Amino acid sequence: MKRLFIFSIFILFIIQLQAQKTVYLNNESEIIKDKEKASELAMIRKNDKDPQFTVEFFSMNGALLRIAQYSQFGKTPKKQILHGKTIYKFPHSEQDSLVCFYKNNLRTGGAIFYYPDGKKHIDCSYKNGNLDGLLIQYYPNDSIKRKDVYEAGIATASSVYSEEGTFLESNPFYTPPIPIDSDTKTLMREMAQKMDLPLYLIKQAGAWKADVEASFDSNGKITNIRVVQSNHSGLVAPAIEAAQEVLQSKTFKPATMDNHAVSGSIIFPILCEIKPVSPSKL
Repeated sequence: MKRLFIFSIFILFIIQLQAQKTVYLNNESEIIKDKEKASELAMIRKNDKDPQFTVEFFSMNGALLRIAQYSQFGKTPKKQILHGKTIYKFPHSEQDSLVCFYKNNLRTGGAIFYYPDGKKHIDCSYKNGNLDGLLIQYYPNDSIKRKDVYEAGIATASSVYSEEGTFLESNPFYTPPIPIDSDTKTLMREMAQKMDLPLYLIKQAGAWKADVEASFDSNGKITNIRVVQSNHSGLVAPAIEAAQEVLQSKTFKPATMDNHAVSGSIIFPILCEIKPVSPSKL
């Protein structure tokens, strides 16, 4: 009897230690109650000894889609912060398609892409959401297809080889969307100038920063603008409005991957430095 009691206490301890919750998500990654309108099912696990949330995402047919770690997993995408390891799966397969890491919603650190048979396809690294460092792409027979070097998402060197190891050309694996009549630094300055900060932030002298991600389709058209991180929640709406105003009149070349137009994104770090202002001027 005593052993049974101790075992029961142990089971309760384990349950408390590893709390689990199941929710439904719609196409916008919002948590909803109506199963009929859901596109994904998510199983959220939280270990009391670990600040991270581990979330397993399934299709409505039960197929595992990805496993991701979050520092926060709320009802809307704005309150869902990727932070840690994420494993993406091939459709209808247990095989990993991509293993990577995030820090505050930005892909950061090493990443490995796989072929459907499990062989390594691409080995690369990211910094603040952009490709950064050495990228190596492999043929299915494990020989090296290309070696690129990236800095803040831009290829600074590229070499492409045949399966036999013969040099073929210099052509980056990935190029981000590119503004045609401007450049990213100019666009960032324009966004900072158009940021309509709340009065309470203007009164607090300091450097206010928001990283704005603009997503584009394979034709170079903007599909979404969001703030991936900021040092104050009051920056989110002004940053999005400023980005929309600046980018709506611009034209972009689409991102390319292996010489094919693909969807892609650009992250614009917007910085507004506020100097102290006397109360009489406010």
